[in-house]
Amino acid sequence: MRWGFIERAKIDADLRKTFERYGVETMQAILASNGTFRGINGNLLKVSIHEQELLQWLSEQYARKDRKETWSTTIEVGVVALITLEIVLSLYGLHEGRQQNTILDDMKTSTEKTKDAIQHSTDLLKTLADEQKESVEILRRQETDRLTQIAKRPKLVLYAGNTPLAKAHGYLKPEQETETTVTFTFLLRNRGDGNSNKTHFRVLTPQDINVTGGAPTPVSPSTYFDLLDRHVRSWIYPFPEPITPNAFTQLTIVFMFTKGHPPFEVSFNADSLEIPTDTPLGVLEIHPKPASSN
Repeated sequence: MRWGFIERAKIDADLRKTFERYGVETMQAILASNGTFRGINGNLLKVSIHEQELLQWLSEQYARKDRKETWSTTIEVGVVALITLEIVLSLYGLHEGRQQNTILDDMKTSTEKTKDAIQHSTDLLKTLADEQKESVEILRRQETDRLTQIAKRPKLVLYAGNTPLAKAHGYLKPEQETETTVTFTFLLRNRGDGNSNKTHFRVLTPQDINVTGGAPTPVSPSTYFDLLDRHVRSWIYPFPEPITPNAFTQLTIVFMFTKGHPPFEVSFNADSLEIPTDTPLGVLEIHPKPASSN
């Protein structure tokens, strides 16, 4: 049982805002599954790294709930104690040897006071119950609204011309091609019912392939292992503005390679605050134009 001060968990302010955004039940579920969650800046965070901060925050929330319940119980006990004290005082008056009429009058007065006290206590408990019911209803509506928003998810679909790359397709002819370049126009469309915020679109090419063009302009590539046996270069296209439902962005991308380069495969993925990291958008097979014999 708690009555007094509750020590505030000493954790990072951004982590606290992230935990409060998800709520106690959601963070308990993520902790139990040793999962991941996104911070307020969009970074993907592992619960195992921030387990101690999360446990401190959950302990703080439990303490706050326990203190509220303690005070509610204390008020109820105090009301019952006041009524009991009034009854004891009335019984004590009976043993004072006062005259019967005076005793009866005192008992009547005491009974009326006890009745008033009981009525007051009943009214107080009813008020507390109504306030608690209202608080629960507010929390229920907030949780319903939160779950409704979570249910609205974006769904990014990438097209080369009119062909969705996530579905099975044959060879796609580029719009333009030379012995060292091929050009495709892509359409990135949000087919979901929620916004895609802080979207990152990636083009993954072999290490000897360069990329230019597109809107917005791609940042400098970073090389990493997409699979353990495949070394690729990642070209990142950041979209700072939300991609709203049914909205689309057109990108014209030029792939550059050496003359006589063999066919190669380009894959695409994306992520945002609402979309998991490296969500696949499709694959495109490119066949460079054969080098001329001259």
